[in-house]
Amino acid sequence: MNWSEIKQQIYFYDGSLRDVIVQDTTASDWEKWIDFVNENCKVDWLNGKTVKNESKIKFDIVNEFFEGNEDYSSSANILLDKILMNVHFFKSTEIKFDIDPKDFHTMEHHEKFINLLGAMAKAIGKPVLITGENEPERILIKISQE
Repeated sequence: MNWSEIKQQIYFYDGSLRDVIVQDTTASDWEKWIDFVNENCKVDWLNGKTVKNESKIKFDIVNEFFEGNEDYSSSANILLDKILMNVHFFKSTEIKFDIDPKDFHTMEHHEKFINLLGAMAKAIGKPVLITGENEPERILIKISQE
């Protein structure tokens, strides 16, 4: 596919975001994902326990929330060049973050992002999906861990 086709089929502007999802996750998957993101991206994480922003996500704090300490929650902005990924730690069984299609302007942006997701899938050992916003059944891209 060329950039025009990719832009039209994946990063089209319709006012919605795209979701990036890893399904059926465990605490171990989250720990691998957090380690991967901390190593490979610029991170701005709101530590819900201290209510302070930090440059690395702390798995133990996120896991406390997943294990039932709902007194706090956290979120993170993850940056890959000019691509912003917004993560909300809602549930332990699914890694989910969103991207704005307006952040993708060239084939280079797309390729960097896909390469990151491929490495992420390999690190976690599970496929990564790009779907329509709140439409997990509408898979736009599936990236295998191979």
